[in-house]
Amino acid sequence: MGFSELLRLKIDTYEKSKIIENVEIVDNSVRNIYFLVENLSDWSRIYRDKIKIHPEDILLNEIFEDVLSLFKYIIDIKELKVDIKLKGASLLHTDKHMIEAIIRNILSNAVKYTSKGSCIYISFFENDNNISVSIKDSGIGMSEEEIKIIHEAEGNIPELNMADKNIAGFGLLLTKNFVKRLGGLLLLESEMNSGTKVTFTIPKHQ
Repeated sequence: MGFSELLRLKIDTYEKSKIIENVEIVDNSVRNIYFLVENLSDWSRIYRDKIKIHPEDILLNEIFEDVLSLFKYIIDIKELKVDIKLKGASLLHTDKHMIEAIIRNILSNAVKYTSKGSCIYISFFENDNNISVSIKDSGIGMSEEEIKIIHEAEGNIPELNMADKNIAGFGLLLTKNFVKRLGGLLLLESEMNSGTKVTFTIPKHQ
């Protein structure tokens, strides 16, 4: 709000580079709010059992391109490298919204917690029936307790207490719920200060 107010009041006196800088900051803030609202909306629908699977043909590489574009500003600011190895288009028949939410939440954590100048690695393996996607960062990592909470959640969504500040893994709880609904599995591998690798495996056809 502060940066948009400055633009409104001083845009006639700002140089183009300053305008672009402020617009990018506002855009990044709006995207962060959007992600939060999306997660809260998903949580609400899951909690009320209003989420249904709507399969359609999607291309995995296009989903990654779309989601990565959402994080372009912060990736550029932090000078992150994204090493993505998706061979071919990888056609899936599954729920597009759930896949987008899964990838968005995993990448959001990877981008947020990876230190400046580091790399995020994206790869996949597939056979006739399933596809496994791995996203590995070189960030701060997760504690054993945090990993245990996600692994033992069994995809269930808890009541959300906004006064509880310990909800950093909420996006991963939503992710695990969606993976489970798609008939898949979520695996977390992490060490403190050594990065995190998140792998989800789902059927290629719903």
